[in-house]
Amino acid sequence: MNEMNSLDQTVHILLAEDSPTQALHTKYMLRKAGFDVLHAPDGAEALKAALANPPDLIISDVLMPEMTGYELCKAVKSDENLRHIPVILLTTLSNPTDVFQGLECEADAFLTKPAEESTLISRVQYSIVNARLRRGTSAGVGIELFFAGRKHYITSDRIQIIDLLLSSFETAVYKNKELEQRNVELKKALRTIKELEANYRAVLENNDDAMVVTDREGICRYANPATEPILGSVSSDLVDKPFEFYGDGTMERGEVRISHMDGGETIAHMHRVETVWRGMPAYLFSLRDLTEQVHMREELKELSLVDELTGLYNRRGFMTLATQQLKVAERTRRGLTLLFADMDGLKIVNDEQGHHVGDQALQRLATILGSTFRQSDIVARFGGDEFAVLAPETDLAATDEMVSRTQTQIDAWNDRNRDSYHLGLSIGRAGFDPESPCSLEDLMEVADKRMYEIKKHKKGSR
Repeated sequence: MNEMNSLDQTVHILLAEDSPTQALHTKYMLRKAGFDVLHAPDGAEALKAALANPPDLIISDVLMPEMTGYELCKAVKSDENLRHIPVILLTTLSNPTDVFQGLECEADAFLTKPAEESTLISRVQYSIVNARLRRGTSAGVGIELFFAGRKHYITSDRIQIIDLLLSSFETAVYKNKELEQRNVELKKALRTIKELEANYRAVLENNDDAMVVTDREGICRYANPATEPILGSVSSDLVDKPFEFYGDGTMERGEVRISHMDGGETIAHMHRVETVWRGMPAYLFSLRDLTEQVHMREELKELSLVDELTGLYNRRGFMTLATQQLKVAERTRRGLTLLFADMDGLKIVNDEQGHHVGDQALQRLATILGSTFRQSDIVARFGGDEFAVLAPETDLAATDEMVSRTQTQIDAWNDRNRDSYHLGLSIGRAGFDPESPCSLEDLMEVADKRMYEIKKHKKGSR
């Protein structure tokens, strides 16, 4: 800026740009560097402004309505009062003919769009200083060239030709550096993708659940080692073959029974999610072995450990299953959550509408609880108006959504049945920490205490 300021304290720049966004951005960069900027929305308006008040420099977009940047430049260089003004053309330089068109209209320099700030300011300073230094000199030359299927006759100042070609070369160098930087970033991204793929595969390989990846047509593309004990098939034998549990492609989760070649059977909970495998859309199926749990569930039914009224487990069934799950949680170092719930207002329903209506209310709550919680959760009517739920592999935060879904279903039922009894449920929770294990009775005591605190709070807020 020092060299330039020694020639002229205030530098006036005329910007011809039809894009308001590009114009605003370019004006901001130029004014930030201390230049005075006048904006014209097209070439014709820019020429009028230049004739009325000649600027020190013109910066023009190439593609504009009414008059292009090349036409504007040619008009400026054809006018004796304006031809000394340096013209910088904004272009993508995507075609070699851009250079010939720039030479033919006697442009002083090229600048690629969108203009980078340091390059823009440097090019402006260079053009201003050299225009001042070279004013009055003349070294015209006429050249006829044949390029891109047509003849070009160029009459221009030798130094101007050098400036234009240097600016074109500088732009090419800048683009090359930009390309090299993007190549470096692309290589880093590819390394990151490879690392993520390796980690993804490591997670699948070491998972205790059977993990199967299929394409969108249900053809198996990968199966982890755990598929052998669960599916009864060697993982390599499944690849490139239709996955039998893909079905019609709509089932996302559910319990499946798997028959083995040796006559055995595995009962598993299957869950399907969308994923990407080797760059292509795919499905990831996880199958968790529930055989022992399902058999125990069936045995419990046979032992009449199910509540006759609601179809849920009764107290004995809950205590038997919950005790077993607590041992599993302690052994596998996985948490679980116990929920203890009490129906609100059952006595009022019984007194006002009869015990048969109270039984209906209990059955309705049981249906809501059974549909809200997972198949792997143990849901029981503990006795009277009390319910209990044991949710394996969860913590208190994870059960927030379960409790919220339960309340949403209760509210929906109440809205639909305003003339009938009102359902309400107070729920207390207690979490099992495998790092600091406790008994089932201790968990129940904590959950029961919190449940009564909630019930007390409800009564106090009425």
